[in-house]
Amino acid sequence: MWLFGLLATLSLYPLYAALRGELLNFSFSSPLNGDGSGVTLLGAVLWQLSRSGGAPWDPQGDFIRALTGAWLARDPWLLGVGLIATIWNLARGDGRTRLIAGLGLVACLSLMRGGPVLEFYIIGVLPFLALNVGLAAARLAELTRMPGILLALLISVGVLGFNNLNRQNEIFTLNMTTTQRQALAWVREHVPTDAQIVIDDDLWVDLRDGPRGQPSFPGAHSHWKVANDPAVYRDLFNNDWQNIDYLITTPGLEEIFKQNPEKLPYQAWSNSTPVARFNVGDAAIEVRRVNHAGIAVKDTVRAGYTSFVANYVQDGRVVGTGAYTDVRDQTSAMLMAVWQNDQATFDALWSWAQLRLRAPEGHLLHTNEPGIALHTYADANAEAALALLLAERRWNDASYGREGLRIARALWERCVVEIDGRPYLAAGDWAIEDDRIIFAPGSFVPYAIRMFAEVDTEHNWWWLLDNTYPLLERVSAINLGEERSAGLPPTYVALDRATGAIRPDQRGLPGMGTAFGDEAALTYWRIALDARWFEDERSERYLRNAAFLFDEWQRNGALAGRYGHNGTAQSDEESLLLYSAVLPVFLMENEPAGHALYATRIATAYTNTPDGVRWGNGRSVAEQRWAWLSSAFYLDILDYTWEH
Repeated sequence: MWLFGLLATLSLYPLYAALRGELLNFSFSSPLNGDGSGVTLLGAVLWQLSRSGGAPWDPQGDFIRALTGAWLARDPWLLGVGLIATIWNLARGDGRTRLIAGLGLVACLSLMRGGPVLEFYIIGVLPFLALNVGLAAARLAELTRMPGILLALLISVGVLGFNNLNRQNEIFTLNMTTTQRQALAWVREHVPTDAQIVIDDDLWVDLRDGPRGQPSFPGAHSHWKVANDPAVYRDLFNNDWQNIDYLITTPGLEEIFKQNPEKLPYQAWSNSTPVARFNVGDAAIEVRRVNHAGIAVKDTVRAGYTSFVANYVQDGRVVGTGAYTDVRDQTSAMLMAVWQNDQATFDALWSWAQLRLRAPEGHLLHTNEPGIALHTYADANAEAALALLLAERRWNDASYGREGLRIARALWERCVVEIDGRPYLAAGDWAIEDDRIIFAPGSFVPYAIRMFAEVDTEHNWWWLLDNTYPLLERVSAINLGEERSAGLPPTYVALDRATGAIRPDQRGLPGMGTAFGDEAALTYWRIALDARWFEDERSERYLRNAAFLFDEWQRNGALAGRYGHNGTAQSDEESLLLYSAVLPVFLMENEPAGHALYATRIATAYTNTPDGVRWGNGRSVAEQRWAWLSSAFYLDILDYTWEH
């Protein structure tokens, strides 16, 4: 009956293989040979039988490596005494004892046959060694007529056993399931469900088919399959490690990767950044993000936009933490809708902006809050005009372009001031005073200005562009009343209304004044997009001067949420918005640092919730839109559809 059950169960394997057309092929080959052929059961069996582990005396072979690296280190006594007892039983034992000794010797020799040897193979040898030790001790006690030998053996076993257990108590006390549960919870909360993940087998079931109500990850693959199965490494991943998004490494897995550096798991591992680590004792499970804009980022951008519209856009209005809308949230959402080809949402956003934010002159006001002095933000109007001009090209509707042109012209009239014959961009109409104007580097949107120059022949936008780039370099390099400059753009700077010179007295500036924070950091995002689209030497030169940020990242592994103009940290807290804003300059000037920054600061701020996905705590609309825009920059989907 036992044989029947055995054969009946085993027969299912060739049956399933035959039904799938994977029983055999005429070449009797196996994909595990590296020949790239299809999977066959017979080929896999033949491959297993043909595997080599090296000669038993080869120091690099499987047997010597397991013997010296694992078995003797864990229990030299049972192996040493057991082998001696086996040989003695063969020489001096009776027929029954010699049979047990012969079985023990065969078990030992089976490990030395030259085939593959894995650490757990020793389990089949241990019972025979233990039996031979017991039989040898009994035989010795009988021959010497000293029953105390058995008592001495019992005491020795107790002492050695206690010593071994004390040295290796983690075998019984280390709770690896705790770290597995922690890693699973982190992955379910932070990793997109479309991500392609390389894992150890331990987590396969929980990720592929988790508990009811928990997300599942159909892209979770065993590292053995990714390394050796052509249906995975060739057909799914196209032999390209950049199609892998995350790795979850368990103790010893990295060493397995390193044994085959030409295969995908090692290539992905060597191009990855750790984003989460869970320890119990010396054992750790590590979640690593592969440094590229791959499947996970595509899902992040798609799901992030969908959740943004669902959670923050109501009847065409971007709803923030307050009762009223900030125009910058509204215009950024319009750009997001254009880049996501979502015309319905774009039309709703634009219709609401026209009704609630538009002034009679054509520009957009900073909020819809009643009873306060209304003014204009230069960057928000530039983004609105840009979104409309791009919408004209994307959806072939000239009405969008006409409205974009109207906003661009109103922007010039409200925010551009000529000083000594040169045009200067004020941060808004509120920033133009009798003796000075306030320039905000983060409000400079050079790629939009280029487009305005193409459609608006009434104003010299090219001159504004040519005049602002050198101004941006000057305000970043000058001391601004401090002992030195770190080369960072300030939030605001005052310009003399008569000469255009940078005024030495910077007192009375709004907000953070000359400090480098969230708003100033947007300078880098906008200059980087200009560099990506137009490859202007001035934009690329400005990005190369961001060495202070790279040095801070290398030195501290983090960036402060705000710096003084001299580079002194003014905040102990980190800022997701600042990280999102500076990511593009990292990617373009120090790509490995950019991958690390995205993996550890932006990707890890992305969270799955029952109400959708979000970045950070979800309370800041600005964080949501800028984290999305930076992820889209990382993915390189901020397409430039303009035709000259």
